[in-house]
Amino acid sequence: MAKVEWGYGAAKLVKPAASKKAGTEVVVFLSDIHVPFQDTRAVKAALALVKELQPHRVVLNGDIADFFQLSRFNVSHERIDSLQAEIDEANEFRRAVREAAPDSIICEVDGNHDSRIKTYVAQNARSLVSLRALEPASLFGYKKLGIEWFPGAGFLLRPGFLVKHGDCVRSEAGATAKAELAKAGISGISGHTHRLATYRKSGYGPARQWTEQGCLVRTDPSYITGKPDWCQGVVIGEFSTRTDSFVTHEVPYVDGALRFGREKFRGAA
Repeated sequence: MAKVEWGYGAAKLVKPAASKKAGTEVVVFLSDIHVPFQDTRAVKAALALVKELQPHRVVLNGDIADFFQLSRFNVSHERIDSLQAEIDEANEFRRAVREAAPDSIICEVDGNHDSRIKTYVAQNARSLVSLRALEPASLFGYKKLGIEWFPGAGFLLRPGFLVKHGDCVRSEAGATAKAELAKAGISGISGHTHRLATYRKSGYGPARQWTEQGCLVRTDPSYITGKPDWCQGVVIGEFSTRTDSFVTHEVPYVDGALRFGREKFRGAA
């Protein structure tokens, strides 16, 4: 009888992607693309940023594809014939990230939309659950592209810094970051909310912070009524390889460009 996996356990610590001699590990965090609802120009701008910076690590922090057709909310059976096309398009984005950063470590965290594949099969075609061809590692080409996949709790970039897609949602930017910090007890970063904000807490103990890392999805998708309070953008992190210190930079997408200091990264029209 096959072993039943009840969970993935606690987040695992990864090795720094830069040496102690280098001093700093540069990380670019991208998330919430939601193919096929991605903002094409924003995605191209993000790829331009990655290509220019050549970071030590790129983190795809969940919800690369939307998978609405597999959702319990899809009562009208929309897009049920486009699943393979959407997987192919999401994989094309993964290939583009690898091409932009050929020497970088790429990590991908399982998002709530990404996990719809596993949930749908388990609920509607239980006898297919054991097929390796339906596992995310096979469907999304992780091995071929050299992407490290982290399902469940995400991963620890440092002992005191957690990377996860996120499962808290509050009504204001920064409020979710505060909730995630309280839940984890350590610093970290998450996607999920489509907002770009950081909450910091200091006192007699070590200073901690949590960042909501923004999104690259369109802010006018067809499934939303009204105007969502989303913020497009990415995050760049600088993590010491010698101490526990780090700095994160919110990089908003404004007027067709990702703005990092005086630098502007634009996607080709």
